[in-house]
Amino acid sequence: MARKPAAGKTATDEVRENRPPRLVSSRVIHLATLLRRTASLAYKREFDLASSEWRILVLTGEFAPLSHGELTELASLDKGQLSRGVTALVDRGLLMRTRNRRQAQIELSHEGRVLFDRIMLLAEERNRQLVRGIPEADVEVFFRTVEQMMRTAKELFRAEQGR
Repeated sequence: MARKPAAGKTATDEVRENRPPRLVSSRVIHLATLLRRTASLAYKREFDLASSEWRILVLTGEFAPLSHGELTELASLDKGQLSRGVTALVDRGLLMRTRNRRQAQIELSHEGRVLFDRIMLLAEERNRQLVRGIPEADVEVFFRTVEQMMRTAKELFRAEQGR
């Protein structure tokens, strides 16, 4: 049974006072959300791309050719969002659907490759701004730490799937 908050306090106050001070997952999720929202505003302004569209375009640029299933998993979008985003990008001439023997594949068109390169230039500039003022050695430690956390998170995920 849930405990009632102390007199004069809300349940939110209780949670704030009693939660662990540093949950890695909360901080990483908050940072990722801020970065994604900032990127979405920039890519909408500069390239007229919706959030799902720039994510699809960037992932396709990095990993093509991709099936719809592979892209759905990489982009963490539901099938409907992915389908609408791919269709919009195909209609704009930025993506192509090709077919191999087994399934449809998604690739960048020439125009899509040009836009991908422009997006990456803006992303690199945003990255420089993000780490400005942080010593290079600290940035390297950050990357090594994140890589280790990602390996551990994948192990935890596989363990949870097996339960």
